[in-house]
Amino acid sequence: MKRFAFVLLALMSTIPSIGCSSKLTRREATHQINAAMKPHPVGVKKQTSSAGYVPGFVLASDDREPEFGLYISFGRTDRQPDALEAALVNMRYLAIKDEGPGLIDNGSIGSDGYLPKYRHANSTRLITMTEKAGKPTTSAHDVLYPLGFECYEAPNPTQCNLPALIERVDGGYQITGITQDEAHAKVNILIPWKLTAFAMELKPYARALDTRKPDYMMAEWAKYLNAHAPTGSSPAAILFQKFDDGWRIVDEQGHSEQDAN
Repeated sequence: MKRFAFVLLALMSTIPSIGCSSKLTRREATHQINAAMKPHPVGVKKQTSSAGYVPGFVLASDDREPEFGLYISFGRTDRQPDALEAALVNMRYLAIKDEGPGLIDNGSIGSDGYLPKYRHANSTRLITMTEKAGKPTTSAHDVLYPLGFECYEAPNPTQCNLPALIERVDGGYQITGITQDEAHAKVNILIPWKLTAFAMELKPYARALDTRKPDYMMAEWAKYLNAHAPTGSSPAAILFQKFDDGWRIVDEQGHSEQDAN
């Protein structure tokens, strides 16, 4: 009887050590990443809803949308169209009408609160969106066109962001390796992406630009499109931490979704 009790005690003492030393497998990592990417309740009390988010599951910095040069301005102006505006005119998203000499804004508000205007000797041009961009919907803050042009509300001149140039391939990623110790793991992945239909339409105009010239210092859209093939993949890393109930996805500060409540 004493021998049986000793064996049972020895087996029980090994259970915690086995649990703590278990490794994060690719199968478990895939299961957790897929589950976290779907809409689901989070937090200890499950009172918070997540739309689906995995910390670290983002495109590498070189593959993300450029921060500058991804917008257009339309309205009345006296300047010549830049390379992006000219491309969008050729693509029939923009229309530019020469109106001859006329009144244009000087860009500053006077002491009386009105925006002064002046008559310029050069021709003024009216830049507008075309029917190809689609019929926009208007909110209190912006104007959104179906194809993805998102603009500040009127009055003109107003600024519009371009449609997205790159998008992730839904549901696609590949685990390339896992490095881990007893309590932490880093799962290296590749995220497949593709240029959008709009980007592919704009790409020939990017190839026609010499972005090495000073005139194109701000043509980040052209540099971006020239540097990207139609499809590719981007490296990323997902962090995991071992808790008493198993492995969880965490951010760089070690916080998991279960910390929400």
